[in-house]
Amino acid sequence: MNALSSITILPVTKKERKSFVEKAKQEILSGIYNPLEIDIYLKGIEELIKEIRKDEEIKEAIFNEAEKYSEKDIDLQSAIISKTSRKTYDYSCCLDSTYNDLKLKESNLKAEIKEREGFLKVIKEPIFIDSTGEQINPPSYKTTDILSIKLK
Repeated sequence: MNALSSITILPVTKKERKSFVEKAKQEILSGIYNPLEIDIYLKGIEELIKEIRKDEEIKEAIFNEAEKYSEKDIDLQSAIISKTSRKTYDYSCCLDSTYNDLKLKESNLKAEIKEREGFLKVIKEPIFIDSTGEQINPPSYKTTDILSIKLK
């Protein structure tokens, strides 16, 4: 068995994926599979995909393959692959004092906001500011139970 043979049998189209998810859901909820074990597999697949897609040699091979097609949009199997470009700018070399001042203000504002949020988190009941007549209420929040999976 090749390393990628497992991937090539997975659904690709939106319709196939939707059907796959429904079947997986039925199998998990009916007790055929242990939901925790399936979640471990899903986490592993997620990490695996990230690692493959981040690999520079694989990225280069994919790009080289796309370059073999003359058209901008490649219709391949059940996908449209569009060749596009993305510009990224590095403003650190501009030596623009206005920009640098704004970035400093942004950084300071973010720090001030974080500090103020820390203050607001500890408020348990409304606070009244006598000098302004302002009422500051504690923030609302919701608690969500989650499971964190760390693969060995």
